[in-house]
Amino acid sequence: MQHSEKNRDRPGRWPELDFVRGLAVLGMIFYHLLFDLGYFYQLPFFTVLLTSPAVQFLQILIGGSFIFISGLSAAVRFYQAEQQHESSAILQKMILKRSLNIGFAALVITIVTLVLFARTAVYFGILHFLAAASVISLRWRQSKGDPQLVLFALCLIIIGWWLNQLDNGFWWSMPLGWSSDTFTSLDYYPLLPWLGVFLLGIAVAKMWYIPHRALGKDSWLTNICFKPVNLLGRQALLVYLLHQPLLFLGLRFLLGPM
Repeated sequence: MQHSEKNRDRPGRWPELDFVRGLAVLGMIFYHLLFDLGYFYQLPFFTVLLTSPAVQFLQILIGGSFIFISGLSAAVRFYQAEQQHESSAILQKMILKRSLNIGFAALVITIVTLVLFARTAVYFGILHFLAAASVISLRWRQSKGDPQLVLFALCLIIIGWWLNQLDNGFWWSMPLGWSSDTFTSLDYYPLLPWLGVFLLGIAVAKMWYIPHRALGKDSWLTNICFKPVNLLGRQALLVYLLHQPLLFLGLRFLLGPM
C-alpha cells in the first residue's frame, strides 16, 4: 500500500486525465470531419447538419471539455508541485515554458490560416486561449478551491456570454470576448467566458477530484485496453496540429480537391 501511495504522489501523468482528454480528441476529430465535409466541400447534407442544434452543441461540448480538463490538469500540477515541495520559481518556469510552446503552435496556426483562409483566420483559437489561461492560472495556485472560486468562475461565464451579445467591439478587445459584429473565425475561444470554464476545472479538481483520488486505488485506466485513448490524450497537442492536414489529405484522396 505504501508503494502504491508513493506512485500516486510522484509527479507524472494521471491516466484518467489522459483518458478523458483522449475522448475529447476523438470528439474533436469527428466534429472536424463533419465540418470539413460541410464547410469546405459544401456537401448539402453536412452543410445542413452543421447548423443543427445538436452539432452546434457538440462543438461547444468538445471545446468546453478540453478547457475544463485543462483546468483539472493545472490543479493537479499545482498539487504535485506542493507534494514535491517545488519552489514557486520552478513551477512558474515550467508553466511558462509550456505556455510558450502552446503559444508558438497557436502562432503557426494563425499564420497558416491567414495564408489559406484570410477571411476566417484564427486569431484567438483554443490554443491561444490555453497558452494565456495556463499563465493566468498561477494566480490560483494556492487557492483551496472553495465555493467562492466556483462563484467567480460562473460570474466570468455570465459576463462572457453578455459580452458575446454586444456588437461594435474592437480588434484589441477580441481576445476578451467583445468582437466586431463582422468578425468571423474558424476557431474562436476568447478569455470570457472560457476562463470561467477553466477555473471551474481548477475548483472541481481541488474540491473533489484530487481529494477523492488520493483516497482511492490506483487507476484501472492503465489497462492495455485503454492505452490507445490514453496515448491520444498524452499527445493531444501533436494530434491537434496534425489531424486537420491529415483529414484534408484523406478527403482530397477520396473526394478530390475542395
